[in-house]
Amino acid sequence: MSWESQIDELTGTGKVTAAAFYGHDGAILATSPGVSVGIPEIKKLVAAFDNDSEATSNGLFLEQTKFLYVSNKDGLLHVRDGTSGAVCVLTKKSLLIGFYQNDEVDNCIEAVKKTGESLRALGN
Repeated sequence: MSWESQIDELTGTGKVTAAAFYGHDGAILATSPGVSVGIPEIKKLVAAFDNDSEATSNGLFLEQTKFLYVSNKDGLLHVRDGTSGAVCVLTKKSLLIGFYQNDEVDNCIEAVKKTGESLRALGN
């Protein structure tokens, strides 16, 4: 399954408003239209999976917007900005970011977690 088809599957659920796959180095693998997370932002997200002290204190930036750190548990990193946010999962080869709006947080977490588990099962 291609990265693009994974994006289509995630956003097609209606649970995820936009999604993106990046390499651990920040290289773009696939994104929903209009999503643009910078390389320094990706590197800080990846680092937060191992050590979230800076994210806890200072938040994290996505698309040049500051998000508050919510949690990092069960392999999912969650950040929020008002009524929107993002759920991230780190696999062996990629970082998946799923964005949500309003009350879709639980649905987004479920969808991103499921995709992450599928990718890990495939060795990604």
